[in-house]
Amino acid sequence: MTEALTTTDGSSLDYLLAHVTAVCDQTIAEIERDSAAACAALQQSVDLKIRSVLQEAKQAERRRAQTQVNAARAAARGRLRQRRQAERADLLASLWPRLVEAVQERWQDADGRRDWTQMALTEAGDRLPVGHWSVRFDAASATQDWCEAVESWGRQVPGLSIALTPVAELGPGLRIVCGCAVLDATVSGLLSRRARVAGGLLHALGEGLNLDDGDKR
Repeated sequence: MTEALTTTDGSSLDYLLAHVTAVCDQTIAEIERDSAAACAALQQSVDLKIRSVLQEAKQAERRRAQTQVNAARAAARGRLRQRRQAERADLLASLWPRLVEAVQERWQDADGRRDWTQMALTEAGDRLPVGHWSVRFDAASATQDWCEAVESWGRQVPGLSIALTPVAELGPGLRIVCGCAVLDATVSGLLSRRARVAGGLLHALGEGLNLDDGDKR
């Protein structure tokens, strides 16, 4: 059996090698442990970052999709609004001549003419100053009884004088003038605010419409 080599201090070379091996193994184990811990921490950080990026991407995609949905809804509402406006414009175009005709026919009816005149005179009494009134009318659309009724109404108002003034082609209704103040209760005067009248007409038909002020004449 070969005798084991010994160091000068008497230690066994085998013992020294075993000790060095043990120290190396321990160091390697510590390095591997530290490396594993570092890798685990790095992996966790990477996983968190990946989840954060994915979450942000999902949120961005959701916002983008919501923006597209909102834009599509707004465009659809716009198209629907335009279609309804076009339909209502067509409806008004077809109804307006009939409305004008119906208003003119009311003046031809004795009761309708009386109520129309009374309404105009009452409103004039509220809006026009008392003084000299020129009540203008179309002689072709008024009767003698109507003229006498207007004059009789004027005599009941203290300080008021009424002059009946026939105007050619004025049409149904009457126009009351006092200086620069005018109350136009002719067909054209009553229907002059087309947007307001049209809105009332469609509302009466159950449509409900807000017409643009630019349609006013």
